[in-house]
Formats: sequence, C-alpha cells, structure tokens
Amino acid sequence: MSKTLPPPNTSVATNALSRRFSIDEPDERPAQRGSAAPEHPTSISPHLIAPNPFNKRRIDPGSKDIRELGDSMATGQIQASTIATRAAFLRIFPELEETIGDAQYVQLAGGRRRAAAIVKGIDLDVRVKDEFADSPERWKAATAVENLKRQDLDLIEEAESVAEVFEACGRNQSAAARELGHDQPWVAHRLNLLKLSPEAQELIRQHRLPIRELRGSLHSKAEKEQIEYLQEVLRLRGKLTAAAAEPAEPGETPKVPPVPAQRAQRPSPIDRAVARLGKTPVEVGANLAQRLDADARRVVAAALLEGLDR
Repeated sequence: MSKTLPPPNTSVATNALSRRFSIDEPDERPAQRGSAAPEHPTSISPHLIAPNPFNKRRIDPGSKDIRELGDSMATGQIQASTIATRAAFLRIFPELEETIGDAQYVQLAGGRRRAAAIVKGIDLDVRVKDEFADSPERWKAATAVENLKRQDLDLIEEAESVAEVFEACGRNQSAAARELGHDQPWVAHRLNLLKLSPEAQELIRQHRLPIRELRGSLHSKAEKEQIEYLQEVLRLRGKLTAAAAEPAEPGETPKVPPVPAQRAQRPSPIDRAVARLGKTPVEVGANLAQRLDADARRVVAAALLEGLDR
C-alpha cells in the first residue's frame, strides 16, 4: 500500500534535498563486507585542500571576519570542514584536474574556515566524506544547499546557489521549488536575476539590494534600461534614508518619496515559529529551555555555536 508523503518543509536544512545532500547527514549506505574503511586524517594543512570550484560564495582572505575567525579557530575548532579525496573528486570532474592543481583533497563545505586557517597558519580539522562525490549532481547540490543555509549571501550568490539546485533537479523549476521549500515563482525570480547584465548584477551585489525592490520582468529589459531602473531604485533608497534621518519642521508632515511597487513578503514558517517563542534572543532562549530536556538543549547550543564558526 502506498504511503502519503508529507508536504515539503519550508526549511532548506530539513527538506528532502537537504537530507539527501546535507554534509551533516551520515552516509546510510551499508559498507561492503570484507572491506575496511580507509583511514583518513582528521587535521591537515589547509594548503593540501583545493577550494570547491562550485562554491559561488565570495571569500576575502584579507577581511576582518576571516582574521577574527582564524583567531577563534586557533583556540579550538568547533566544527570540522568537509572534504573529499582528490581521486573521488576527479572521478566525477576529470576536466577540473588542472583547476585543483596538486591538492590532495577538495573542499566541499567550510571555505571560510579553510581561508582562516591559511591566514592564521594553523592546521584545519576535517572529515573526509567521499560519498558526496558519487555523482556531479550530488556534489553540486550539496554545495548549493550548504550555501543557501548561510545568512550573509548577497542576492546574486543566492541566485547562483538556486541555479545549482535547479540543475540538480533536471532544470525543473517546480521540482527545485519543492526541494527548497518555496514556490515556483520564488525560484524563477532568482533564476531571472542571472539573466541580467553583468553590470546590473554587480550593482545588486555592491548595494545588497533586496529582491523585493527588483521587478520580476527586469531581466527582459535592455541593459541600459536595467541600469537606469537600478539607479532609480538606489536614488529613491537614498532619499528615503535622508528623509528618515531629517526631522520635519514643527507642524509639517514629512514628505517621503514613493518607492517602486512591491509585493509584500509573508514571513516564513521558521520566522513565525521563532516569533512565537519571544521578541528577544533572551526570551527565545528561555522559552526553548523550558520546552527542551537537557540533551536537546545541548544539541541546540552546539548547533548555534557551529553557526558562529561558519
């Protein structure tokens, strides 16, 4: 008798694709009899690891964040970085041999930690998981899902990660939407951002424009019109900022310039769940502590600390 599948969860970290491609999930395939699992190092020089060629996230090794992360890691590394062996990676991407050079391993997740370890001159705690290199699709999707968990992606980086999931789903927008816990227009809007001109994409990156301020049809405009529209958005944002900072004269109603029509975004189920727990981090923590047993509290605390290390 067939079972009714539950509806997809709206959290990237808990939906079907994330369970399949999450680097935090154990490999559930049974080991072959008579074969001992190969021994891999748990801490190595980051210079032996090539960066993930499919990671769309921009990492600046000279940034303050990377330096501070390196200082923190020097006192102890909470989370190991996930890597694959050179042989496993090249089995699925032989064309990238020159790209990874002489590296013995390839990073799957933890690019910031690798950069921080290089800057600080320390070894990197790692775990080798070649199972994520069993197909090009699995590797690309795992990379994309990990990136989408981050909160500091700019809009173009997010769109590039969505595109990887889209490719892993056979270029089917509806399938990608189900896996990501969103609807098809959410996926389509982000994919359309990658059709903008390079100059328009760079403006969006530099000013970290939110998607709610971008017309869904912007990609269909000529490059000049795209730039003009984005410059107008930036001009209006500047006026709104100035109007908010400058108090009105006594008895005068502040004049706020109009903004482009926007479609209100509903809070996600996760946002609503957090809001029900409290209005401040302290309230959220206190309410969680009341509802969870000691073991569960330790798991949540560890997960939050791991997020700081990413």
